[in-house]
Amino acid sequence: MKYVFLLTLFYALEVKSQTASNRKIAEIESNIFVQLNEYRNKHGLHSVTADTTISRIARLHARYLAIASEKGHNAHHDKLPHDEQFDIPNYHELNFEQRSILASHKNISCEISIQRDPMLPNQSIKEFAIQTIKAFDSSPSHKEVMLMNDVRGIIDLVGIAVVKHDTKNELYEHFAVNIDFGYYQIEKK
Repeated sequence: MKYVFLLTLFYALEVKSQTASNRKIAEIESNIFVQLNEYRNKHGLHSVTADTTISRIARLHARYLAIASEKGHNAHHDKLPHDEQFDIPNYHELNFEQRSILASHKNISCEISIQRDPMLPNQSIKEFAIQTIKAFDSSPSHKEVMLMNDVRGIIDLVGIAVVKHDTKNELYEHFAVNIDFGYYQIEKK
């Protein structure tokens, strides 16, 4: 009986820990969304709308980036296709085109990613979100995507995914961040 109680207690603590972790991830994603829209507005562009379908698709690539980093691989975005640079046993990564097809009606046209974004001790989630957008802004190609209006339509949808690395024995947490941008097709008259 004592073992059943301890096992139940352990399970309850584990579920509570996972739930707290999921809440933190959701809060990070929400803060990155707010910072992205503030960034776009500051540059004279309209805000984008969060889309749960695109976020689920973005999570596929964020999970891959986190796993690759944990295996000691670095994604070098100058080598295309970066989605297929290395094999991870028991994991099949869909390339960008394959992920885009999963929600073809959302017209996912581009993405930006950070493979290993550190959250420092005592850093607030808002500060982390600001740091993430600044990191994207410091890269000309990522900045171009954040400020993009697609010629086929107006970029108005975004999916943001954050995946925590399984970092052990490190002083701070690391996250993979992936943002996919899409739009609704505009009918030509």
